[in-house]
Amino acid sequence: MKLKNKKILIIGCIIFVLIIGNIFFKSSGAEEDKIVETITQEATVENRTILSTLTAPGEVQSAVTEKLTLNTSYKYLNMCAEENEMVKEGANLLKYTNGTYLTAPYDCVVLGYSVPTTKETCTESNYVQISSVEDLYMDINIGEDQINKITVSQEVEIVANYNEEKTYKGTISKINAIGTHSSSGTTFAAIASIENDGTLKLGMSATCTVTVEKNENIPCLPIEAVQIENNGKYVNLIKDNGELEKTKIETGIADANYVQIISGLSLNDKVN
Repeated sequence: MKLKNKKILIIGCIIFVLIIGNIFFKSSGAEEDKIVETITQEATVENRTILSTLTAPGEVQSAVTEKLTLNTSYKYLNMCAEENEMVKEGANLLKYTNGTYLTAPYDCVVLGYSVPTTKETCTESNYVQISSVEDLYMDINIGEDQINKITVSQEVEIVANYNEEKTYKGTISKINAIGTHSSSGTTFAAIASIENDGTLKLGMSATCTVTVEKNENIPCLPIEAVQIENNGKYVNLIKDNGELEKTKIETGIADANYVQIISGLSLNDKVN
């Protein structure tokens, strides 16, 4: 009987040790899972070209819309183009009973028309309204922090949403001298004229990009290498002995990836 109790006691001790060991192993593994290795990326101060740009989404619109008056000496026969139809320069818009036509003065879209009853004489109130598809523009807004860096006749690039690989050229044709104030700041309305190659259509969504500032061969760092705190910006400079030194810096213009280093670092300095 004593031997049997002794065996039970030994088995119980073994089970207890196994349970404790298992708990310890799981606990140890959980701690290891919490350890995340952080890999920092070194960066070097290098000369680069930085473009500071302004991008503005908008709608492609016609810069020229007019009502073509009809010949009041002629009688109307029929329309040759329908509303919202695009017609080429010289194409027939309307036919008179004498066999002559009202033609398109340029590539355009017919917006609407007012014509008399068939074979009735045209009056001064009759017209065909058209919009040019050659002279196009987009409305854009320029912030007060950038308005003095953008001028009339400055080149712009336009990318239509239907094909983001194709770029259209244009220029700033007008900048309002009076801004519009809001809680987020003051903006100035401007017009970007677009050179159409025949593929842009009225009403298309597009994005206009204006180069605000361009600096070539200036010392730069990747934006993610720069840290920001309450009293300014800094980087962790890698010293010759490999130690890191917190170093305050002054930055200038930036693009999507790089920022200009004005002071605090020298060319070829490494940061982490």
